[in-house]
Amino acid sequence: MCFSCESYGQKLSIELSVEWKYEESDIYSKLNFNNIPFLKIRYNNLTSDSIFLPKVYKNAFLLPQLAAGTLVADFKLCDFDKIHVPSINRNVFIGGMPPNNIQWEVLSDSIDFYSEHEVGEVNQILSDIYETVFHFNESSTIKYDLITDIKESQIFGELKEDFVFLLPYSTHVEYYNLSGFKVVGGCYSFALSINEINDFLFTSSTWNSEEERWEFKEVKLPEKVGGYQLYSGDFYTNEIKITF
Repeated sequence: MCFSCESYGQKLSIELSVEWKYEESDIYSKLNFNNIPFLKIRYNNLTSDSIFLPKVYKNAFLLPQLAAGTLVADFKLCDFDKIHVPSINRNVFIGGMPPNNIQWEVLSDSIDFYSEHEVGEVNQILSDIYETVFHFNESSTIKYDLITDIKESQIFGELKEDFVFLLPYSTHVEYYNLSGFKVVGGCYSFALSINEINDFLFTSSTWNSEEERWEFKEVKLPEKVGGYQLYSGDFYTNEIKITF
């Protein structure tokens, strides 16, 4: 395994790194490895203010949720050694602003993430691996299209898991299991899909028939909740490259 980092900066940092942990369970025994790689997302408040901000990625099971592809696969644990994907460099784009903070997307490094493109089959392969191994279903996702206003009570209520709350110079860390990437193998560059925190969220949508596209309503976030100031703007982040 090899890795490297590239960074740029501001008053908030959201840093990526990889941490290996020894895990003992029936699942990892069946995968034939117990040394598990985790993507570590570390939020750092570099200011003397208490701040809150939307999470750049959220999953209650602490697992990657991959963008849906068109490939239909039915994996069993015993099939994993038969998985073969082209040996190319891939970029992994993580999360975004809610409600688009619930997925990762894996692309060949020759494809521009911000261009129109199809979801590659490696996304479906990884998705099926995680579903086969961990049997998770993120069915409790908040339906933002039903939200017309965001109040403090919601941020400390049903939306709380979508936000990070940081005291001055404090940190918040979350780990996401990369065992599926280890099963598939290859070289991956992990990075956040955004480098700026908005002071609003996209919620309800309407179809513009003239322009044939969806238009989303912007709902402003409260500037302050419970002593925490909303953070918006650029932040320091990095890219982490890993070969399994």
